[in-house]
Amino acid sequence: MAKYSSVFSRLKPVLFILIIGIAIYFGIHYIGESLVVHMDSLESHNHISEVLTNKLLRKYDKLAFGALIAFVFIAIKRFWKDSRR
Repeated sequence: MAKYSSVFSRLKPVLFILIIGIAIYFGIHYIGESLVVHMDSLESHNHISEVLTNKLLRKYDKLAFGALIAFVFIAIKRFWKDSRR
């Protein structure tokens, strides 16, 4: 039973890091979408605005996904570091 409590004590920081990563992922998506939707400078050129909107949304998507992957790697590194103790 003591071995299981040791595993759970090692998982708390890892789960916290993953929760922060997921929150940042959704935060970047929300901020990116709200910035792109409020882009009113190209109203007369609808086709150009649509292309730029899609391109910017993909960039924000890649940024959010990269941040999530980085937090997953940080969590894995933290778990390995704690498991060596």
